[in-house]
Amino acid sequence: MTIDIPVRLRLYRLLLRVLPVWFRREAGPELVEVFEDAHAAAGSKGGLARITFWLLQVSDLLMTALAVRLGVRGAGSSPRDRVGGGGIWTAGEWTFSAR
Repeated sequence: MTIDIPVRLRLYRLLLRVLPVWFRREAGPELVEVFEDAHAAAGSKGGLARITFWLLQVSDLLMTALAVRLGVRGAGSSPRDRVGGGGIWTAGEWTFSAR
C-alpha cells in the first residue's frame, strides 16, 4: 500500500527547508497543519485566491526564516499563536511586529 502525498503538500514541505532544522523539527507538523487548513479555505474561493495564497505562503516562509535566524522575538512561537490565536504570520504582520 502506497500513500499518495498531494503535490501541494510536497511543495510546501520543500519550501519549509528555508527554515532552520531545529525550527522545522519543533514547529513543522503544526505549520503543515495550519497550511492545510488555510489551503482548504483558499481553495474554496477560486483561482485568484489560490495564487494569492501561494504568494503569501512563500513570502511568509522567507520572512519567518529570516526572523527566526535573526532571533526576532515571537518568531519561534506557535504558528497559531502568532495572529490572535489563529492563522499564520504573513510578511506584512512580521514587518509590523518587527518595528
